[in-house]
Parts: sequence; C-alpha cells; structure tokens
Amino acid sequence: MTTLAELLIEKGVRRALVVDDAYDPLPRAADLTIDANEWTNFFDDLQEPDVEIIRNLTPEYDALPTAELPSSDSFVATIWQNRNQLRPELIGPVFARYDADMATDLAYVNALVDELQTLGLAIETAGRNFEQQAAEADLIVIDLFLGSVQDSDAIAESKTKLRRVVDLRRSEPPLVVLMSRSGRLEEKREEFRDSAGLLASAFRIVRKADLQRDGKLARILRRLAFHRTDSTRLAAFIDAWQRGVSSATMRAVGLMRTLDLPDYAQIQQLLLSEEGEPTGSYMVDIFDRILQHEIESEAAIIDAAITLNEITSAEYPPPYLVGSPDLQQLVYRSLFQNAERLRLAGPGGGVAFGDVLRPLPPPGEPPLPSPIADVGPSNVLAVLTPACDLQRGGAKRVLLLIGELRQLGARDWSYADDPVRTPVIELDDTRYWIKWDLKHVDTIGQDALARARADGGGLALIGRLREAHALELQQKMLSAMGRVGLPAPMPATFPMQVRLVYPGADRTPVSLNIPALENDGVCFVGRPGLAKMRLVLSEDACEAISASIADLDPATVHPNAADALRYLKDNPGELLDALANGVPLPAPDATTYKLIPSPSGALIGQNPRNIGLILRNGKEDGPIDSGLIAKAGIVVQTTDIRRGGGGSDAA
Repeated sequence: MTTLAELLIEKGVRRALVVDDAYDPLPRAADLTIDANEWTNFFDDLQEPDVEIIRNLTPEYDALPTAELPSSDSFVATIWQNRNQLRPELIGPVFARYDADMATDLAYVNALVDELQTLGLAIETAGRNFEQQAAEADLIVIDLFLGSVQDSDAIAESKTKLRRVVDLRRSEPPLVVLMSRSGRLEEKREEFRDSAGLLASAFRIVRKADLQRDGKLARILRRLAFHRTDSTRLAAFIDAWQRGVSSATMRAVGLMRTLDLPDYAQIQQLLLSEEGEPTGSYMVDIFDRILQHEIESEAAIIDAAITLNEITSAEYPPPYLVGSPDLQQLVYRSLFQNAERLRLAGPGGGVAFGDVLRPLPPPGEPPLPSPIADVGPSNVLAVLTPACDLQRGGAKRVLLLIGELRQLGARDWSYADDPVRTPVIELDDTRYWIKWDLKHVDTIGQDALARARADGGGLALIGRLREAHALELQQKMLSAMGRVGLPAPMPATFPMQVRLVYPGADRTPVSLNIPALENDGVCFVGRPGLAKMRLVLSEDACEAISASIADLDPATVHPNAADALRYLKDNPGELLDALANGVPLPAPDATTYKLIPSPSGALIGQNPRNIGLILRNGKEDGPIDSGLIAKAGIVVQTTDIRRGGGGSDAA
C-alpha cells in the first residue's frame, strides 16, 4: 500500500502552510477586548514611575483619553514589547489570559508542524498576514478564529483573507484544513467553506485537540490527497463555467443591443400579432437560447468538461456528507422554469405549452366545481397542446394530461418508465412527485380555460415544465414508440435518523451515545431505485462511530457477538471503509436486519465475512434474531425522515 508520504508526492502536495494567530509576533487591541477589567485595574494602579516609563515608550499615553488606549493597536503593541520594563504585578494580569491562550495554541500547532514535517512536506508558518505565503502552498491548515477573542470579526478575517487567496487560483485551489479549539467549528464548517469558495472534497475540519489523536491527521490528509486530482478538475470546470458564463453574457447582451425599438415593433407586427404571443415572453425565450448558444461556444468550458469524463464512479462511493446535499433541488430546477418566469403569461387562456395547473379554490372558500371531470386538489394538469396552436389560437380546445400529486419519499425515486412521472415538484415547502396517467387525457375550450384561470376560477398555475420534459410527456402520451431520449435525473438524497446499538446479553439492542449522529445520515437513491440505496454519513460521524466501537468492551455485548466486535476493533480500517463506501440499505418497508458485508472481501473460512447489521424503519427495541448475533460487530438502526410532514418515507 502506498504510504501517505508517497501519496502526497504523487498528488503534488509538497508545500504546507500552517496559519494561526499564535504565530503573530504582536497582539492587536482586538485580542484583548475581553480583558477590559484588567485594563481598568492597570490604569487605576499606575504609579508615577510607571507613568513616566509609559510616556517615554509612547506619546499616545498623553494624546489619547485613557479609555481609548486599550483600543489602539500601536499602544497595545508597545506595552506588549516593553512589558518587562513594567512591574509584573501591574502588567501581568493584562496579558495573562492572552498568554495562556497563545501557549495552548502554540502547543497544538507546533505538534502539527512536527507531524507534517515527518511526511516530507516543506512547512511554513504564518499569523494573520498569510496571503503572500499562501500563494504557493498546496496545503493550508488555518485557524477558524484569527484572533484571541473568538468573535465574528476573527472568523471574518480568516474567511476573507483565504477567499482572496483562493480567488487568485480558482482553477487550482489549495487543499484546506480548518482547525479550532472552539465548539463552534462544526457549526461554522459550511459557512466558512462556501465563503472561501472551496469544494467539500478539498476541505476538512478538525478540532485542535483531535490533532493529537493517533492517525486522525493522517486519515484527513490521505483522503484529501487521494481525491486532489479530481477535485482540481472539478474546480477548474467551475472556474471555466463562471468565467465563460460571464463572457457569454456580455456577448449575448451585445446581440440584444442590436435590436432597438423599431425592430421590436416589426417583430410584434409581422410575427407576434399573428402568433398571438406576448412580446416579453417571446424575447425571453429567444435570448435564453442565444445565451445558451454563447455558453456552448466557450472552449474553456468544453475543455474543462471533457476532463470531468476522467472521474469514474469506481473511486467515488457516495461522499462523506454534512447533512444532506439536496440533489432534488437541482433536479427540480432542471425540470421547471423559475416561478418568476410565470408572470410572462402564455397566449391561449393565459397558458403555455408545459404549464402545470392545479384545481385550487380561492383561500377561505369552499372548492369550486372543477372544469375538468374527475380531478381535485390532489391532481395536476399539464398543458400539452403544441405551442404553435396555442400561440395562433388554432386549437379550439386545449389538450390536458392529468396526473396525481404524491408526497416524495425515498421509495418513490425511480428511473423506471412506468409509471410516467415528473420526479419532483416543490409546492408550499413540500416536495411531491407527479404520477401521470396516460389514459386520463382531457380537453377544455380556450374561453372556458381563461375563465377557470381568472381570479377565483378554480385552476391555479403552479409551474411550467421546461420544454424538454414537456416534450417527453407529450411524446409518451401520443405514442409509446415516440419517446425522446433525455438525460436521467440525478440520484436523490433523503435524510435519515441514525443510531448505533449493540446486542445486550438478552439480545435486546443497547444504544450508544454518539453526538455526531445528531446530524443524521442521508439515503442515496440511484438506479434501480429500491435495490440500490445507501446510507451515507458525514466524515465526523464515521470517525465517531469508529471511536465508539474502539472503546466498546467486548465483555458488555452478547457473547455470540464478541468475536465480530473484536474483529472490528482489530481492523478499524474495515469499519471506516464500509461507512465511507456507503452502507447498503434495506428497502423502506423491510422489517428485518440486512447484513453489512466486509468491504475488503474478508472471509471466515470459505464464507464471506459480514461485519454488522443495519435496520430500516423496523422495531428498534426488539431483540436481534439469534441467527444474526454472530454477525453483529456493528448494528446500525435507521429511520426515514419525511420532509414537510410527519412519518417516514416508508409510511
């Protein structure tokens, strides 16, 4: 196996920078703001010889009011540099807390530097003025709070300066490890990462106290280094996209300016008046396509996208996550136009091709008779009359495909063609999917539709499908042979409650207290749906589970499970790999435990080894089956969490 030092060299990680305000040679006034009482006592206890010493050191003593002196960086620095000239009992209390904090931090970061040096890295250290040194660093380990007073200003300084470093090398950013003594480290993880413009695959957090745990830093660096090449590819693509979209927008705007008022008048007179389409809606559609064309012309975007083809799923199980990376929001945005776009009304009855309507009564009033038979508030209607017929008023009646709204859960995410579906739609802060009924097709006259769409008419416009998905529905409705091949939706993610237990002497599960699991886990659903779901946990949760298993005494578990537990304690890499790869989940309605196989393919005799059990939506306090106890090295119990309502996804 490649050593960590060899992996770092292979991935081009050679220079590291450790950033901590403990390396600053002088304190700032802000570092001592919480020591106001000590400053007050200092000035109250000054004697004439003390005053003469301070006057000789700095003219600020006489130039500023006493209350303002502790807020002066130069005054604080001068007193700090010359504190040996003042009485220890006078000046000592002022800097006592600051000295203690800096000594604690220096012990942590100096030990960190020593460990990094053993890996063959060239190390530099810096305080708050680190930007120039960071320009060439491959790895930056930085303190969350660049200041002794751990306040918002200290975080802002750390974020802002690191962002400037990253902005200068967005296509090849450094690997970053964020450290702190503060309990707010986990809370500030995402805010810091996003503010600094970093990718999660190139960013980790670690408590300073954990730096001294055996193997913690090494595991973090191995994961960062292992994925550095692909992380850089992704960063380069995002940078190329950001730059390219900006350039494409400028070119598109230039083309927009070539049309002036006379041109708009001619377009309206010669085309739109005949088509029956509003000018604003038409021009937004046209310039949408022009902007897309200009984006596609950006060679840098295409070149960077080609390099993404080298990222393979073989090296990437579902990643360590913090909470849920909400992939459904990306799917929703790819299927539906933004709600603001709906204000540009369509022509026929105020609807356009792909509009999704829902029978809804006015607020506080009883339901009105639906203009469409056999539909109610749980139904939606997709407008599938060809756009040209709507625009020209050529269609006497509007063609509607009826579907049913169903609340979205993990078991509902499927790539199968039957039933025909829209994977996700967001309504009133709740996510649904739409089951379209190809045998439930209806029509409505344009005048009747206009009345139904009017205020209080009973039909509300709740969304507009993008053209590609609307065409797909239209093709499926008109002919099973006429499907349009389109990109599959991204995998979906659903939150889960997770707890770790072990089998007690009577086979009853005994819960382990693991605070890191309070953030829950995530169920990844891909193709083919129920048969391929995985539980994915954050990196911190995986580490906490591993530590909990390491501390668990085999004598406390059921005797038949002791050997399985000892195997995990002797082979901690097995457990971490199994968790990092994503643990295969039972189906949402399963009631029994599922085996967790050894990720390394280890054997017991000639048989594959299983390292644990996982339960989903089952009876958590029920005894574990005696036939499974011997495989219960780790026992994970999960429950699906439904967004926007109670119950589980299996309900």
